[in-house]
Amino acid sequence: HMLGLTSLIHTGLKLGIGVGLFFGEGATLLQPLGDGFVMLLQIAVLPYFVVLAVRGQVLNLEALAPAIYSRFKT
Repeated sequence: HMLGLTSLIHTGLKLGIGVGLFFGEGATLLQPLGDGFVMLLQIAVLPYFVVLAVRGQVLNLEALAPAIYSRFKT
């Protein structure tokens, strides 16, 4: 039976805490792996937020367009 995403996240969190507590400074050997994982997350998530921000501004401008147009209409 497969674990859900939330269960996997909690399991990984608990394993990470356990490794850190058990191995202490020896766990720093895993830091490049963790840094690489965080970079991959940034590669995936940052463009998503940029697109959402631009889309939000465009939708906001579309909503304001009639008011702007009526102000400059002669």
